[in-house]
Amino acid sequence: MPAIKDLRIYQMGRETTRGTAVAATTRWIGELEVTPQEPVIVPAAQLGILVEHPTTDAIATRHAELRLSADLTYEQILHVLNMGLQGVTSGSGAGADKTWTFAPTYTGDPALNSFTFQRRLTDGTTNWDERVAYVLATEWTVSAAVGENAKVEVSAVGRPVETGQAITPSIPVPAVNFVPASAFKVYVNDTLATIGTTQLSGTVVSFRLTYQSPVVVKYYLDARTDKSFTAVALRRAAWTCELQVEWTAAVEAERTKAASRSIRYVRLEAVGPALGASNYKVTFDFPAVHEAGQFDQAGDRDGADTATLRLRDIYDSANSFGLKAVVVNALATLP
Repeated sequence: MPAIKDLRIYQMGRETTRGTAVAATTRWIGELEVTPQEPVIVPAAQLGILVEHPTTDAIATRHAELRLSADLTYEQILHVLNMGLQGVTSGSGAGADKTWTFAPTYTGDPALNSFTFQRRLTDGTTNWDERVAYVLATEWTVSAAVGENAKVEVSAVGRPVETGQAITPSIPVPAVNFVPASAFKVYVNDTLATIGTTQLSGTVVSFRLTYQSPVVVKYYLDARTDKSFTAVALRRAAWTCELQVEWTAAVEAERTKAASRSIRYVRLEAVGPALGASNYKVTFDFPAVHEAGQFDQAGDRDGADTATLRLRDIYDSANSFGLKAVVVNALATLP
């Protein structure tokens, strides 16, 4: 019998030392695709044989690319942000509500946490288990659209796939709270001091926030037996935000801001059920500018004119402010 899709299990654990595999501590509530990246070298050999590949080849380098996708939850967004924004392993607060603040400085190492991922394919009797260590996010996206749950997608990189590695047994499915798109509000302000005070109300249909993490894998001539990368280095981070909107006076006002190249202070915030003295919450704050100097009406929705606002990263050096995230949930430590 072939492996059954609905019996797949995905698990993960935070690594103490990057690249040293650990046991899983929780399960990923979503999908996980693993794609080995193992290109081969074909020798340039002249052997007097009329065959395209007349001799053996060899694997050049080895790593894995991972793609995670899921409905957004107030809990597992912590793992995404740990592997792709900043390493934070505990929340603050004495009550039931714990606040997790991810605020990288953008002038140094965000100290991302790497993870070991485990995957089980099974036909219900025979298991085919594998794991990937040293997993870090290279890009993540949070999106929301009317009539859906909010979504999260992650592109990640890790060491080569290790087959025949039994997954950690008896890891329970964690309790999570899903984030409906309807819980989100979108705010755009002129200053950091006023961020989160002016809502784009009655206009936003969907948004898509994408963050390119500073992670880049580095290969060296280090004679590694696994032919994998030696370490990771840092590059520039970047973010974009696309808002699908119906045309209103607030949208018209953004045309002036685009033309003047004004910094826009954006907040995307979802507020959930009550928790302790607060609520479940996920907030993304970031400075941005319109990608182009002008935009215009482009389409319609149920008879209303629409537009796409495309914003991209800018750093507010006066306030040392780049993209940050704040999560409120019931978790005191990272599962």
